[in-house]
Amino acid sequence: MAHQLIHISKVIRKEDKLKSNIEIPIILKKIERNIDLYKVLITMPKARVGTLMMLNLKNYQEKQAQNIISLERILNNLTNNDKILSHKEATRFITPQDYDLKKLSENFTFSSPIFKHSLRLAIITVIGFVIGKMFEMQNPYWILLTIAVIMRPSFGLTKSRSIHRVIGTLIGATIATLVILTTQNTLIYGIIATISLPLAFSLVQLNIFYTGLVVK
Repeated sequence: MAHQLIHISKVIRKEDKLKSNIEIPIILKKIERNIDLYKVLITMPKARVGTLMMLNLKNYQEKQAQNIISLERILNNLTNNDKILSHKEATRFITPQDYDLKKLSENFTFSSPIFKHSLRLAIITVIGFVIGKMFEMQNPYWILLTIAVIMRPSFGLTKSRSIHRVIGTLIGATIATLVILTTQNTLIYGIIATISLPLAFSLVQLNIFYTGLVVK
């Protein structure tokens, strides 16, 4: 996919003619077969976590491949027609979301990872809300935000994100305490907040550790 993007950049600079990469769908099929093979060799339930992680990665790769195909279609359209696309034509490049009742019913079962994750998330969110109300915490909504950020379908990923979040929060709280003890200037607080929030949102995709660190 990286090579195809480089090729597309050359096409945009009019240094090359557009050619579709036929290897991408072949490789994606191989990935799917290897995941099936992994499930057979490792067997369930031991292979459940690894299979889920690999399926999530495969789905992400398929979306990226679809984005590349969309770029190729746009380039082909620009080559053949310089006019602006109509609304009807533009919708061809938007991946439709299927929300029919069949898909909904398929996921309303305990064998569905999506249903189990949603149920766990709902239960933990209610428990967090009740705890926040019982102890009359100053900002109980932080509990719900933390749950939504940390909870993931796999236990291993949730555990690692929890550890990173705790470490980042402790370090961030220490830094915040030092800043408060050093100065009471609200202007400095505002400058730090202005720098910290964009930094936190930009680093959240890299590691949850940085979010706890910077937000505090």
